[in-house]
Amino acid sequence: MKILVTIPEGIVKNTFIPKEVVQIIDSLGDVEWNNTTRQFSEDELKDKLEGKDVCISGWSTSRFTKNVLEKAKSLKILAHTGGSVAPIVSDYLYDSGVKVLSGNLYYAESVAEGVIAYILAADTA
Repeated sequence: MKILVTIPEGIVKNTFIPKEVVQIIDSLGDVEWNNTTRQFSEDELKDKLEGKDVCISGWSTSRFTKNVLEKAKSLKILAHTGGSVAPIVSDYLYDSGVKVLSGNLYYAESVAEGVIAYILAADTA
């Protein structure tokens, strides 16, 4: 299995993909990591998706448009570490049969708790 991880080096990657998880991902197949400190441009992402079966993305990843997916003939799964995939997916991605996964279910409860806490903290009456 060929995997592309688009999340750049830094605090976000280290938070969502700790060393233990890096080892697990590396054991799954041939993994290409984003070793830069920035997100890939659309053209870089387009080139890096060629031949990949799985892409693990994060916040601020370039949008998976028809142009970006032009060379992604093998892509089967997009696993997004964020909640909403709306900023990065396109109808073309869904139409091409790629399975899209996100952390939405995992984040929903803590986001709801946070909202309630903010409401209670703001209530000064």
